[in-house]
Parts: sequence; structure tokens; C-alpha cells
Amino acid sequence: MALFMDVHYMDEVNEGLSALLSAHLKDLAVQEVFGVKHLKFWINYDERTIYILMEAPAMSNCIAAHKSSSKDCSCNLVGVDGNDLNFFNVMRTEISSEDSGEDVPALPSDTLLQLALLDQYQNHGVDDNGIRDLIRIHDGILIYEPSQKIMARFKSASRALLCAFGIRSRLNNLKNIPEFRISLSTIAPECKDIESAGKAALQLCGRMNYINRCGSIYLDDITSRYIQLEGIVSLEDDEELKVLKANDIQFLNRSASIIEAELDNCDFDIDSFCSQMGMSKSQLNRRIRKLSGESPNQLILEIKMRMAFHRLCQSEQQISEVAYDLGFSNPSYFTRVFKRRFKTLPSITKYA
Repeated sequence: MALFMDVHYMDEVNEGLSALLSAHLKDLAVQEVFGVKHLKFWINYDERTIYILMEAPAMSNCIAAHKSSSKDCSCNLVGVDGNDLNFFNVMRTEISSEDSGEDVPALPSDTLLQLALLDQYQNHGVDDNGIRDLIRIHDGILIYEPSQKIMARFKSASRALLCAFGIRSRLNNLKNIPEFRISLSTIAPECKDIESAGKAALQLCGRMNYINRCGSIYLDDITSRYIQLEGIVSLEDDEELKVLKANDIQFLNRSASIIEAELDNCDFDIDSFCSQMGMSKSQLNRRIRKLSGESPNQLILEIKMRMAFHRLCQSEQQISEVAYDLGFSNPSYFTRVFKRRFKTLPSITKYA
């Protein structure tokens, strides 16, 4: 079996790195048919170059596999011998964002992890529950937020997911399991405006936690692609793990932005929601139920309740002020709804 290197330059592909990642996943799906085995995937971000190492009986097998799976991305193959391979392995410390400690590259992406806690007895739980140590062990950087949320940043999507698994396991083993949700979102390296992309990824983490089931882990499709390419951890056989496709993310961002903008509007109802979304009631109900398992009205109320919980825990606002800011014209009704959702009074949450 011979070794071959496929070299790509991101600037030559109109869609950027995402198109190359998609093409590579298609190559992986057909490799066995043509007797090809993909061994490594490296990115040199400074030079905007991608290297894909593969093993095959002949170069023609690699070309046939690539033509079978991808018609849009060219194939730029060169044969490599032992000396060439040693050169590329030395380069790996430059190409990878950091030493991952695994025999796979750590792709140079930024993956954000958000842990949202909904329990007035949890003050982040970073020290008491060992979450800080889990983030450190998986080479993450802890980012504090002034809310019942924990943010961390990772240079490897797989490490972020492994950390999420560890956090979930630790919290589920507590005597009094808190209500929690975990989401992951990745900033792709081809993004030119990293600051805006970072804000969008952070916002998406929060919005995925709007619809995330208690104790589950949600991630976007970009994070999923990076995890598959790194090959460290499987996305299969975990019922509490869900990947949101691009069209689901687009719908989630659009619907959540409307709800967030109308939070203080006590007249905002399902008719207004449908009008702004440009959808009928049945269409909106079907899409939101598919995404979250809730009706549109239930989702709106759930978002309001979570925001109320965080504001009562973290801000100096009085309970009535929080109620009015979230579109409740009657603080007594707000109290009843809050108690039904969290099994406790707003006053206990605020002064716990």
C-alpha cells in the first residue's frame, strides 16, 4: 500500500473550509469501496492550507474515490515516502492548534461549551462539583458569566464534547441532581470576523439551551463535522445527544430573536409570532414541536421563566420589575406561573 497526500488551499474554494470539510466527509463514506484509507487531516491556518494523508494501492484509487464522492472540489494528489511523511509529522506541531495528546490532529477551531443551571441552590457549582477540573483536564479555558451559566472555550471540538460528557456524568451522580443543559457551538477558522462569529456562537449556545431537554447535550452541525474529522469520539448511540442541522439552527435563531425582542410586550401572542415568522399556526406549531417538543406558547413561556430565574438570582431587580419586564401585567400571575415551573416562589429564589 502506498501513501498519498492531497493538498488544498482554502482560498481556491469559494465556500471556504466548510466546503472542504463536507467533501472530506463524503470521501470517508466511500473510501472502503475504492480500497482507500484516510489516515490524517491537518490544517495550516497561517498558510490556509489543508493536508489529507491517505493510504491506497495506487493514486488512481484515491482519484476515483474522490470523483465518486465530490464533483466540486479538485483533487491535488502527490505521492509521499517515509521522508516526506516525517516532514509532515514534524509540521503537525505547527498545523495543530495545540498538542492534543492523541494520535489525531486537533483542528484549529474554537468550540464554546455552555452549561446552563436552573437551581437556586447551585452557585455555578464550578468548585464543589469539580467542573473546573473537568474543563482544565480537557484543555478548556473557563469563561465566567454573571448568570447561572458556565462557559468554556476549547481548541478541539472533540475535547469539548468529552468535557460535556464528563460534566453530565458528574451532575447526574449528585445526590440532588440539578436541572441543567449543555450546548456546544463552533467558530470555523475561515471566519473573517472572528469577534462577530464568536458572539454568534455564544448566542447560539444560549438559544440551543432554550430547546434542550434537561440533562441533554445539543451541538450545531459545524461542531459535529469537526468531531467526525478528529475521530476521537463517536456521536452515535447517545440518546441524550442531538445535532442541529443548518436549517434547524436558522429557524431557531429567527424564532428566538423574535421572542427575545418581544419579551416585555404583554400583547405578544401566537398570532403576532406567526405574522413575524411568515407562517401559519399549524406550520409554526409543527416546526417548533419538532425542534423543542413544545408548542410555540410553551416555548415563549419557558424562555420567559428561564430569564426570570436568572434575573432574580443575579440582578437587583424586584420581583414585580422582573414580571413587568418579561411581559406579565400582573405580578401575582407571574408568581403563580413561576411556582408552577420551578416548584418554589420567586421570593425564595431571589433571596436564597
